[in-house]
Amino acid sequence: MAEIVASGVFTPPYAVGREVEDIAALIQIAGGAAYAYGMSSGGVLALEAARSGLPVKKPAMYEPPFVGAVKATSTRHSSRG
Repeated sequence: MAEIVASGVFTPPYAVGREVEDIAALIQIAGGAAYAYGMSSGGVLALEAARSGLPVKKPAMYEPPFVGAVKATSTRHSSRG
């Protein structure tokens, strides 16, 4: 787990995986499941925590820094007339 201190210093080098480990530790302390909300890059971490299999009930993001087009994974179409 990354070292967290009041000065905001963390143990280098930065790694998303270590951030997810920190989220896992917080979820465990909080009771075993959680809702995850993040703004900007924190939103990406919330999504990554859920994707990695942590017990995240619902991830929520506000302005995650995704760039580029997203390829649709569904072939269903709306039946609006």
